[in-house]
Amino acid sequence: MSFTPGPWQVISGAVFGPLGITQEIASMCREYKETCTVPVERDANARLIAAAPDLYRELLRGIELAEAWLETSGDDNLSRDILDMKKAIAKVNAEA
Repeated sequence: MSFTPGPWQVISGAVFGPLGITQEIASMCREYKETCTVPVERDANARLIAAAPDLYRELLRGIELAEAWLETSGDDNLSRDILDMKKAIAKVNAEA
């Protein structure tokens, strides 16, 4: 997977990479318009996007741990959860 490495940061409703304002990752509507979310939602959306590198890394780690546990437990529910986690990763990797 090739994306801008973290940490990402939120500044005024936009998401920036580790180089700061010279490395914009995503921009929410910065001024309230009918087509934009309210500032509170805008900032919450930006924070969620900024957390993406950490969430991606931890989801991969969670898959590894769950698969290791599955080998010893044989839990069918866990098997379905692992499949769901892998589907989420596939979306990031443009495989879904």
